[in-house]
Amino acid sequence: MTAEEIEIDEATQDLREALTAVQDRVGESLAQLQPDLGVRRHPVAAACIGAGLGVALGSRSSQSSALALFLFGAAIAIISKTPQGIKS
Repeated sequence: MTAEEIEIDEATQDLREALTAVQDRVGESLAQLQPDLGVRRHPVAAACIGAGLGVALGSRSSQSSALALFLFGAAIAIISKTPQGIKS
């Protein structure tokens, strides 16, 4: 093998290692972005958010808008009262 071939082989190996490291980081990041965990940890808050969105998007009256705001506020209150250290 010539010096150029050795250098190309080393560069190829470095590129494979870098790609593997990037794939590992992407896998870890995707594992952290699991929306189902938030729903499992805060089912009532998730229901409030869903109901608020449904009311806000499905109705045109001002009373419905007030109800949607109330539901969103309830969801925020529930989430903020939950200790952050609890893991499911």
